[in-house]
Amino acid sequence: AGFILRKAVYVVKENEAIVIERLGKFKKVMTPGINFIFPLFDNPRTFLWRSTRVDINGKITDDTSNGFVIDLRESVFNFLPQEVFSKDTVYIDVCVVMYYKIVDVQAAVYEVDDLLSSLTSTATSAVKEVFSNLTFTQALESQRQICEHLTEEFRRAFKGWGIHVERVELLDLQPTANTKEAMRNQMIAEKRRRCDFIRSEGQKTALRLKAEGNKLVKLNRGIAEQEATRKISEGEAAARIDLARAESAALESLASAVRTDGASNIDYVVSQRYMEFLKAASTASGGKTIVLPYESNGIKGTVDVLPQVYGNIDTAKAKKRRVHL
Repeated sequence: AGFILRKAVYVVKENEAIVIERLGKFKKVMTPGINFIFPLFDNPRTFLWRSTRVDINGKITDDTSNGFVIDLRESVFNFLPQEVFSKDTVYIDVCVVMYYKIVDVQAAVYEVDDLLSSLTSTATSAVKEVFSNLTFTQALESQRQICEHLTEEFRRAFKGWGIHVERVELLDLQPTANTKEAMRNQMIAEKRRRCDFIRSEGQKTALRLKAEGNKLVKLNRGIAEQEATRKISEGEAAARIDLARAESAALESLASAVRTDGASNIDYVVSQRYMEFLKAASTASGGKTIVLPYESNGIKGTVDVLPQVYGNIDTAKAKKRRVHL
């Protein structure tokens, strides 16, 4: 009697449920409280389920159980990590968790043969579809939108199985080891390319600045040479003017002296040319012979004129002596 009573009476806790079958056919779902069944005809339906929990070390673990008590509280379903590829063919390791509630116990037990495998397969397909339409960069930047999209997709897909999806979260989203290595090599190559580009741009700028500097130097040098030529021309012109003025002043002084001595300008000029000729003849080399006019009166007349032009010799010596004194 005690055995039959123990099989006939079930106490269901809050937020739990038990499916009862009578002779292999669905009979009812036990609600929280005391429930009675016919032991020989009614039997609870076993249910294979996997529960996810976090241990004291913060590690997520999964426990698979096969019992007849179904938990109706919000639970966590941890999908197995999977490898997907993005739109730009980057392989990514994705780990997704789903927060859910069983709202229809009968549908969860009878609408699908293996609810556990069905949830995993459907979620895997949905995750692959989402990431195949996004690049890796877009996936990293749009994690919130991805979670919202997966939540809506899972709600539509699991509604017929008595599952209500509260939310979906991405626990991990990172490229695979091989992809990380390839990305690291690509990043190094990109940095080297940028370094070479910056170096070449610097060299190009240096050559341009050097060319501009040489051009400016040549321009300034040309301007300086032009200015120097102008200054030289102006100096030479000024020198010629000053020389002409000096010669004019000398001629005026000479003319005044000639007039003072009572000689004519013609006599002075002839005497000057004659003295220059004698000086040149005395310094000439080559043993040349100078032929002078034989008539002595002409020479005598010329010599007689010299004191009138240059003054008396005694007078010149006296002046020279006074100068020395």
